[in-house]
Amino acid sequence: MRINPDSVFARSSIESRNSVLTKPSHAPTSTFADVLRETAPKSPALSEPARLEERAQGRRRSLDVAKANPEEGQKIAHGYAFNYLAHALLDVSDRPNIRYSGTGELVTPKTEAYFAKISQEMQRQCANLYRQERKKDTAPDQILEKIFEFHDSMPKKFQDMLGL
Repeated sequence: MRINPDSVFARSSIESRNSVLTKPSHAPTSTFADVLRETAPKSPALSEPARLEERAQGRRRSLDVAKANPEEGQKIAHGYAFNYLAHALLDVSDRPNIRYSGTGELVTPKTEAYFAKISQEMQRQCANLYRQERKKDTAPDQILEKIFEFHDSMPKKFQDMLGL
């Protein structure tokens, strides 16, 4: 579908009476998909070892912050426990096909149901882990370590859907 330049630019009341439409000299002629393709990163996706290293670095940074500032660490642990497993990482670069970025698998009602089911259960278990550790007065960095271990125990397919 092409963008119709006439529908993009509004006419003023004077222009409407005169039936004159002022258009910029560079009226849009590309589709959204064309623009998206042009702005897409040119480098290939991270390899599995690089992705895992990037994940490990992010975890180390979170743990370092939690150790240095327990109050901030508590916020980070809470975020991981209650918000982290809620959304799949999606690739929308090939619309109308929407895929899970980590697997390339098409999003279908079946995969959405799988993700929702596993996400809900994993979120419940992770929140319970967080609450139990808070009751024991476990240090925030140690809570984070346990949450990361829990994340590592999740089904591989689910981790990939999350983009972990």
